[in-house]
Amino acid sequence: TGKRLRSIFEVQQHLKELGESGRTAEETLWLDTLVRNSAHCTHWAAAAPPDDLPSCPVFRPTAEEFAEPGKYLQELLPKIAEWGICK
Repeated sequence: TGKRLRSIFEVQQHLKELGESGRTAEETLWLDTLVRNSAHCTHWAAAAPPDDLPSCPVFRPTAEEFAEPGKYLQELLPKIAEWGICK
């Protein structure tokens, strides 16, 4: 529909409002998934199309930085917390 939805709740409400006859098979699958996982699915990106997702942070550690991978990853956690993923 081109409508910009900004939260999982908005997506779920919109899909419910469309009704069964107004939804595509893909939208029905989305709604079923959201209803089933709504308690665990809170990030807006889960409902965004792939070409609408922002880039995640990319890190390229030096050999020295990655000499202790666990320590390096622990240092990254605060930097990637809002993203939930990084490269």
